[in-house]
Amino acid sequence: MSNSSGPWLALTVLLGTSGCAAQADVGYGWRSPDGAPRVLRLSGRSTNMRASGPTLGARGAATIEDDRLALRNAMVAVGYQFRPLGPFPDGLGLDGSLELGMGEPLFVDYRGVGGYVGGEISVPYRICGDADFDPNQYVSLAVLVDLVASTSFGVWTPPAGSSDATALGALGGHFGVRVTFGSDAATAPEPLDEDEQPEQEGR
Repeated sequence: MSNSSGPWLALTVLLGTSGCAAQADVGYGWRSPDGAPRVLRLSGRSTNMRASGPTLGARGAATIEDDRLALRNAMVAVGYQFRPLGPFPDGLGLDGSLELGMGEPLFVDYRGVGGYVGGEISVPYRICGDADFDPNQYVSLAVLVDLVASTSFGVWTPPAGSSDATALGALGGHFGVRVTFGSDAATAPEPLDEDEQPEQEGR
């Protein structure tokens, strides 16, 4: 199987479960130095479209400088999501995650692969979509859109064998858009009550 088919296979598997969320955001770190390059963060994760619950996913971060895109680090994350309270205008939610990763900090050149441990807290605000709020409605495909403000915090450890063994603290703020693709395709519809069974015509 070619590497290019991997993301499509993952997306197909996630859409066959109870929901999937993919988040993309662009911004600057709160503590970025003057003249720092732009930062692009892309992440994807699986979650439950219908209820609050655990999440599992991954994300990567890259810098854009002189029209060049350079991948800086990659993380895996596990967390919990409290889904938005309702569609617009009651669309606030909350989620948090613990992250493990490798690579380099965004604005520090390690000249090697370091390690990362940290976390992230996000506040999504639903601006489009309400297909996940009616438990009696079967949804073959739902598209939900949230605005997301996030803060990340953690510690970077330098590469093995580095002359400087000092750990580096990391703190950042991010703003982006989260698009959720959800489906009830893998959920069997609940059987009708006896009172709801359709009457059969006599022969």
